Amino acid sequence: MNDIMKNKFLHFAFCIFALLLIFAAFHAPRDNDNLPPENRTVTDTVFASHVDSLKWVLTAGTVAEKVSAYSNLSWHYAASNDSLSRLYAWELMDLALQEKNKKFEAYAYTCLGATYMYRGKNDSAMIYHERALNLFEELNEETEIIRSKSRIAGLLGTMFRFEEALQLHHESLAYYTAKGMDEMVALTLQTIAANYGDMGMSDLSVEYIHKALSVLETTGENELTNKMKGSCYANLGAELIGKKQFLEALDYIEKGLVFYRKTNDYYFIGTALLFKFECYNGLNKTEEAFQTLAEIEDIDSMMDNNIFSHGVSRGKGDLYMSLKQYALAFDNYRQALAFVDTTVKRDMHITYQKLAEASAFAGTPLETYTYIGKFAEYAKSAFTEEWSIKMTEMEVKYETEKKQHEIERQQHLLARQTMQRNLFAAGAAMSVAILALLWYMLRLRIRRNTALTERNTALTERTDALTERNEILSEMNATKDKFFNIISHDLKNPAHALHDNLRLLASNVRLWDTDMLSDFSNELLHSAEGQVELLNSLLNWARIQTGRITCTPAAFDLTARLRTDVALVRKLAENKGVAFHCQMPDDAIVTGDANMLVTVVRNLLTNAVKFTAPGGTVTLSITADHTATTVSVTDTGTGMTPEQIANLYRLDKPQTRQGTAGEAGSGLGLIVCKELLSMHNSMLHIESHEGKGSRFRFTV
Repeated sequence: MNDIMKNKFLHFAFCIFALLLIFAAFHAPRDNDNLPPENRTVTDTVFASHVDSLKWVLTAGTVAEKVSAYSNLSWHYAASNDSLSRLYAWELMDLALQEKNKKFEAYAYTCLGATYMYRGKNDSAMIYHERALNLFEELNEETEIIRSKSRIAGLLGTMFRFEEALQLHHESLAYYTAKGMDEMVALTLQTIAANYGDMGMSDLSVEYIHKALSVLETTGENELTNKMKGSCYANLGAELIGKKQFLEALDYIEKGLVFYRKTNDYYFIGTALLFKFECYNGLNKTEEAFQTLAEIEDIDSMMDNNIFSHGVSRGKGDLYMSLKQYALAFDNYRQALAFVDTTVKRDMHITYQKLAEASAFAGTPLETYTYIGKFAEYAKSAFTEEWSIKMTEMEVKYETEKKQHEIERQQHLLARQTMQRNLFAAGAAMSVAILALLWYMLRLRIRRNTALTERNTALTERTDALTERNEILSEMNATKDKFFNIISHDLKNPAHALHDNLRLLASNVRLWDTDMLSDFSNELLHSAEGQVELLNSLLNWARIQTGRITCTPAAFDLTARLRTDVALVRKLAENKGVAFHCQMPDDAIVTGDANMLVTVVRNLLTNAVKFTAPGGTVTLSITADHTATTVSVTDTGTGMTPEQIANLYRLDKPQTRQGTAGEAGSGLGLIVCKELLSMHNSMLHIESHEGKGSRFRFTV
């Protein structure tokens, strides 16, 4: 391996060491603290660490003991048999759903996250750990919340999102220190060291490793502390390998192996042996290097996922190259390609480079030309990925918001029963919402009819008020027609479509594969989101007309209240390819109803994105002086004609328009904004030119 590739490998392995320790420490439930007191004795005395005993618990134990057994079995097989690990995790999920216990459900998500982490599928692992965190936060489980954040921080480190990872790690460190949890303090110090190692800050990394060792000297000896001590020494050796101090590194790695062998964890032993191979290779001790690779092969044969096969094959290729046995080197490099997975794909260009070198020396120019082309292709991809990671890191570093939560990112691998339940629940919720809206409309119609009767009785006595009565009737009829048009077209048709699609999904859920189910579910979710947006506009307008929304003015910071909504609109604009600019002061203190004013700004922003084509720009500007604050939303979208502007607030003039990407619209959004602003003695000013964009502003 060349120096660049070695450093990348060592830093990546360094971070994986720390991440695996996090899961080893935190797999749920880690001990009997989460079980009722009456269930602790049996688990302590019989089932704590024996796989056979754990399997026996699944048939004869209590519910709490089964939860602990499923969790420990899933973790036990995570590195050696990921299929079996996932099986136990999903069995735990079924038990949690059967018991309707959200805490057990969170434990199942934690096990699934650990399984996918071992396979190098960090995105999927992140999804499951965020779901576990959300459930623990809902249950207000303080310690489990911190544990989940530690797991997420470890994953963020492997995804090169170091700023976010370090922030969560330091939050966990403060908590564990305050609680006197020395093992967790040492573990967190070690994971912080791993992050600094991946960031290229070697001195800080070594400093935090020594801090972790100092804390571990005060703890007792158990499986977790042995793994942590082994990792500390192995990672110190890795840092020295990066500096080509191979003799000193070998000493540290041997110390680490002593602790790893006590735990009998093949993954940790195998990874430390790869470090040991690097030392022997760097010292030109070929025989010892081959012996070390043979030992790694023995470890790999006891695991079912060939996790070390790639490293062994490429290591042999390097050794044969140094011995000038180019044909053997070429064969081993080709074997390495067969074991490529997501954990080493970023180094594939190095493997192709080595294949090109070996084939050149072996005298096969045609193959050399082919591998040089492959090297160029993957090198370009690796370069692009590296810069993408750097750009992401910079964006995270300077982003004011800590994190953008996505609403339902994926429906990966949910149990069929859970998927059916969620989809039918969504359909039922939509039906209830439609019925509630119809009830609102019926009540509004009755009130309007009563008002019409009273007005007609009074107006018959005054002929000079005939014009006023006709205008009122026209407006009310327009309101009625507008509502029933929305109900009969914009709500009824999509609702029928959703009903038919749900029936289609229910009929085929056992026939379709997971990808098709996921795609179909995402389409249903997108359709439901559009209907929910329309329902919200209708309900808001109905509440205003029936006097159920009251304005409660108070002084508040408009900038602070808008940050979450601005982040969501920024994501919406990015997904559509629209540039979003935000010009807000650090604080803008205004007096008014916070929920109403935030609703107005959010409606204006989403409207601007809806009617702006990809490549366009949407700008939010807030300016304040001593007397008032002005909010302005500007876009470069489709704009409006003078006639369209004049009819914006008229219910008897249909204003339904589709967005630039076919987004549905009812024309009620701006009417709601006008009504809410009128409660603040303010009005919405509109400047628009067809084809050139629009500007909406108001002052409070």
